Amino acid sequence: MDSWVVRKGNSLVKVPIAAAAAAAAAVTTTSPAAPSTPQSSPSTTAASATTTNSRASPSPTADTTNGNNSTASATAETPFRFVSFNVPNLFYLEDRPNATTGERLGPTLFEQQDAVATIAYLRGSVIRTYTLSYQSNTNLSKPAYHVAANITAFNGTKWSPIPNTANPRLYLNEDLFAALDSAVAIAHNHSVRLIIPFIDRWAWWGGIEAFASLHAKPLGNATTAAPDFFTDPTVTANFFALVTAVVNRTNNAVSPPRRYCEDPAILAWETGNELQTLSGGRVPANWTLAVARTVKDVLRTQLVLDGSDGARTGWQEEVLDDPDVDLFAGHYYDFVMAPAAAGSDEVQGPVGWPVVVTAVATAIGVMLVLVLWMKPQWIVPSTTRKQKRQSLARADETRRGDQPLDNLFLQAVSQSSPSTADTTTTTPCPPNPPRPRHCPTLRPLLLLLATLFTLTCLSLLALSLSTRHTQPPLPQPLSPYPTRLATDLATITPHRKPFLVGEFGLTATSNVRDLLTAVTTANASCVGAMLWSLRFRARDGGFYVHDEGGGYEAYHDRGGAGMGAGVVRAAGFGADEGAVMALMRGAAAAVSGVSNASLAVVPAPPPVVLRTGNATTVANGTAVVGVRWRGSVGAARYRVERSVVGAAEGFVVVTEDGSEAIAAGGTAAAAEAMLWTRSGRG
Repeated sequence: MDSWVVRKGNSLVKVPIAAAAAAAAAVTTTSPAAPSTPQSSPSTTAASATTTNSRASPSPTADTTNGNNSTASATAETPFRFVSFNVPNLFYLEDRPNATTGERLGPTLFEQQDAVATIAYLRGSVIRTYTLSYQSNTNLSKPAYHVAANITAFNGTKWSPIPNTANPRLYLNEDLFAALDSAVAIAHNHSVRLIIPFIDRWAWWGGIEAFASLHAKPLGNATTAAPDFFTDPTVTANFFALVTAVVNRTNNAVSPPRRYCEDPAILAWETGNELQTLSGGRVPANWTLAVARTVKDVLRTQLVLDGSDGARTGWQEEVLDDPDVDLFAGHYYDFVMAPAAAGSDEVQGPVGWPVVVTAVATAIGVMLVLVLWMKPQWIVPSTTRKQKRQSLARADETRRGDQPLDNLFLQAVSQSSPSTADTTTTTPCPPNPPRPRHCPTLRPLLLLLATLFTLTCLSLLALSLSTRHTQPPLPQPLSPYPTRLATDLATITPHRKPFLVGEFGLTATSNVRDLLTAVTTANASCVGAMLWSLRFRARDGGFYVHDEGGGYEAYHDRGGAGMGAGVVRAAGFGADEGAVMALMRGAAAAVSGVSNASLAVVPAPPPVVLRTGNATTVANGTAVVGVRWRGSVGAARYRVERSVVGAAEGFVVVTEDGSEAIAAGGTAAAAEAMLWTRSGRG
């Protein structure tokens, strides 16, 4: 690899290594003393980064006031754009857990070589890996993580303490980091560059929640609340120290050994994958800037990619304008979230139907309780209609009884004219009969039910109102991928920063085609797009496969003519694999300035037979032997030849159309013993 990729304005260019080194040296010797980095002590808070919001001097990767890099522009430059893949298994396998412990393993050198060589063959030129993995407070007994706090129970695993970490002291797993060492070395040899995110928002491999949980007191108590990842002073200081240790790590897999920060094979360090707060809000700007400065203060020739989830939360102005943050990315899937309100770290949803319904139900419940308590006759029936008529008749008879007619008349006069002197003696009218009593059990039961209903509605209303203030943004009507790209470019490019589609996929082939067309025809500010995801050949034959959900599978070299139940499927492992891989090859060739014809190269390396043993079954008197082999990058089919030991005819062609496209660990069977001599033409 003979060049660095640097930022020039809102695009990326390749600059010869010597020129980039000279530019970095010039900046280093002319810059005033840089402010202290946030990781200097565990007590440093993320907020301290706000006092160093701008650098005294631009780096070789940052443009000057007129938008041009004065050092780089005097050298030979070529634009740098790419269409490529995410390869999440490049240094940590999620598709091959340990058969005994279930823990993840590192890939072999063959597997890494195959992955990187496949990208180079496809003219991808860039691989985005997945993040480092992190032990958490709930899995302290498992060693298969890149970063851990508790290592006392792990025998045979090599650990290196991370300088300047405390409470707890953190360690790097040297066995797993050796796989990252070799990945960087292999990428360098193939002129393929890497984008490496530091940490994940999600919990697949242990992300921000896992890292923060290691700082709960005491360690190992899973019930203790973890501190906040982005703001807690100890957590942030330890994370910044980890970033420094990783960027400054010496890679002994290359000759001569060099630090990661000195290797042009690392295109960019990404602050994280789809980062947002646990409540769905924006990552604090001072945290992002502190990570960027931590990287730049080690060596300024590598790029920093903002790993915040801009598609959901939006990008912050101070991060967009800061010279230490070089790149921004969006992840495009068939779900997109609304941005947060400007300047808000929390996302407040609208007053939707759950709030309205629970509010109305609560009001109804309150009225029911009041009525049942004060006016139960409005709801609880006392008698039937027949009983009511009989009761009224008895009351009328009781009222009149045997009273004389004049008494009744005088009584009426007395009632209508209370001021008239009344000397007539009359028989008093008996009192009104008592009201019929209500059902002794129905009213309390209804009152209890109404009270429970009201309390339930009140609880739901409180929950609806509280989650309204912390919920992730609500899904918005989907817009086409090209429209999303145009919107994001309009947001990013005014700040003179490049943009890339960091992830996309799990969608209809037509959407892939539309996005790739938009990327290849966009200007240089759109530096590329990366499909999710590519899986490589396995150590024991076949390919690693991965179900992405929704009917989509991961992709493979040449679209792999997948095999299901022993039958070759022309479409590939997934129904869209052949068509999508053809689109990716064409787009990668277009943005890299090469023709599709140049992809027709001799497959390499030669396949390696991994014979499974002697005959396992006998069909019609013929022994059947299952065979696995390691395939060749760029091979679409294989010619199969067999030979019988002691036979005079030598090797005989069994088929010219052999396929390796089976899931890792599977076997391909043919009559008698088979030998795979060379890969077919691609």
